[in-house]
Amino acid sequence: LQDPPEVILEMVAKWRTGIDVAYGRRKSRDGESIFKLVSASIFYRFFAAMIPYPVPVDTGDFKLCDRAVVDTVCALPEKRRYLRSLVPWAGFHHSPVDYDRDARTAGETKYSIFKLLSLAADALLLSSDKPVRIIWLLAILFAFIGASGLAFSLTSSTQGQTGVSAIIAILGFFSAAQTASIAIIGEYVVRCYREAQGRPPFIIRRKIN
Repeated sequence: LQDPPEVILEMVAKWRTGIDVAYGRRKSRDGESIFKLVSASIFYRFFAAMIPYPVPVDTGDFKLCDRAVVDTVCALPEKRRYLRSLVPWAGFHHSPVDYDRDARTAGETKYSIFKLLSLAADALLLSSDKPVRIIWLLAILFAFIGASGLAFSLTSSTQGQTGVSAIIAILGFFSAAQTASIAIIGEYVVRCYREAQGRPPFIIRRKIN
């Protein structure tokens, strides 16, 4: 096993102190290439920056969850799930357990680069609305290009050289309008998707009789 079973004892000890989720945090990952280590580290941090709630980095699915956490996540009606963001979304008290991940003693990973990219896309699109917000930034960029072209066109009009800058201004403003339209449609789609997910507006951590 790459994730050492003895770490479970530390997780249980954390749980007994009142922690709801004791998750394994990898200090090292033996037997993996530099490319995979660097790309995984970049993705974890990029993913955490894109999510609107705290998500631990350098972790996998090796964790111990309280029954209340398990019931909360299992009760969610959505079909496609990414547990590494769903468990933090549920809230509760989380605490890391650091460990060194061993190299594989046999076999090879079944995840190709394409499967990893598909998993990364699923993780991001299932958990964050920020990709749609990035489209707004593109619309602003195109609008800025159009405004710059217009300003240059007006400045150059006295010299009779307005052709190229005028074309840039027109293309910039049209691109901004098209991109903004896509962003608006994306906002509606995201809201429809979040409603279809049917997640509860709040989570009850524990009931007291």
